[in-house]
Amino acid sequence: MNGRYSPALLARGLDDDPPWIAMQLLSDATARAGQPATLGDLISFHAEADRAPFDILTGLTLGWHLAGALSICHTSGLVPASLTEDTVVVLQRSVVLTGLFDCAVDGEYAGSGPLPSQADNVRALGELLRRISSKRQGTSYGMPDGMHLWQGDTWQSLREIVGRCLAPDPLRRPTAAEVATVLARYVALARGGPMPGVRRVDEARSAGARPALLARPGAAPRDVAALRIGSRSLLPTARTPERSRFYQLLAGLRRPLTQSLRITVAGAQPGCGRTTACLVLGGMFAAVRGEPVLAMDGAPAVGELSGYLRERNPRTPHELAELPANASYEEIRAYTTRGTGGLEVLAHAAAHSTASPAYADEYRRIMAMTARHYPVVLSDWAGSRISRGATTVLAHTDRLVLCCTNTVYSVEAAVDQLDELRADGWEQIADQTVVVCTALGGIDHLADEQSVRAIFATQVRAVVVVPFDRHLAGPRERNLSRLRPRVAKAFAQLAQEVLVGAP
Repeated sequence: MNGRYSPALLARGLDDDPPWIAMQLLSDATARAGQPATLGDLISFHAEADRAPFDILTGLTLGWHLAGALSICHTSGLVPASLTEDTVVVLQRSVVLTGLFDCAVDGEYAGSGPLPSQADNVRALGELLRRISSKRQGTSYGMPDGMHLWQGDTWQSLREIVGRCLAPDPLRRPTAAEVATVLARYVALARGGPMPGVRRVDEARSAGARPALLARPGAAPRDVAALRIGSRSLLPTARTPERSRFYQLLAGLRRPLTQSLRITVAGAQPGCGRTTACLVLGGMFAAVRGEPVLAMDGAPAVGELSGYLRERNPRTPHELAELPANASYEEIRAYTTRGTGGLEVLAHAAAHSTASPAYADEYRRIMAMTARHYPVVLSDWAGSRISRGATTVLAHTDRLVLCCTNTVYSVEAAVDQLDELRADGWEQIADQTVVVCTALGGIDHLADEQSVRAIFATQVRAVVVVPFDRHLAGPRERNLSRLRPRVAKAFAQLAQEVLVGAP
């Protein structure tokens, strides 16, 4: 094995009495006392009810190393007598098989018990792969084979080869090399590689190549008089100065767009009103413009839009990405849920917690597919920070809306994220960001509006302060007609700021 996936041989005295060998001591500088953990230790330590012990990339990488280690063993004429989670030591970037002292060598076995076979090893490998990818006490129905992290059409070939590993008939089981090849493809996908059969394109070039909007002949006329934002109809009625200014603001939101405007909505921290801002802003564009507007969950492994929908369409972004690139508006519309003001919402399932390994390609495909039909597309980034893991989303962002509250902590968190964006090379997006600061009441350490504007004065292009509105508190369906007048005006101003510079 020459130290590959095994302890390195330092010296040997096989002809001595007694025979002996000296192996390199396994150590891990990151582990307590330098003692590396076994796979069993990690599974026991990380496993929680209804959660898998590892994330997708870690699990795939461990499985790939395991299959590769077993393939090298078989190529070298070694067949371990036992392959379990306790005979696999996990290092920072690899694994080590510690049970090689008890194995068959070139078809001969000096130990007790039957001769170990390669098919037996592959079955043991299948069991380990199932353990790595399954939830403990999983509550997902219809998955008796486990592998909860690897569900959906994207994972079909991986589940199939693990199923073959576990087949009762040894002749149906694949070789360890075959398993390693399949896992290598999925590791590449999880690291941001292309979907099978889809040509990888340059991120910046694909984001910039945007088709012109298509006209929608025959669109059903709306009863504009029945639509309301706050207490006001979309039709200008009363002529008070305040209402006249509001209707002038709305009129500015109707200007034609030649290309789809892509807005990403992110939050400084949980509970800052990010999803509400996405839905209300999108609903205002849809109501005022009278055109299709789409809001979608943009983060790969978490989404919160479904919690604000009364009757969610069960179809998901992952499923929409399977439509042809030239899908019609009606075909795309069939995957969305109607929201406030006529906004169309494309949401992850409520229990969604696992990223598709082809997420980056799926997101690009959705952006390209919707660009011809939706003048405005909003992406709700429910991840912890927009600066982490959001390369694909940011590359397809024309305007970033960063939400925070008027607490000192939240404002500082927003400033930190802007600094991180600039450090990661997204200076232009950070400079053109529109900050939405939602006012809270009854909480200590609040920053007043003047201070908030001063803090962001040199950081972003605009700041919009949204007054507190009880209707926007809590996870419930948002309704434009129930907004307080000052809140309705603030969101109209937000929409106006977002449109600045749009093509």
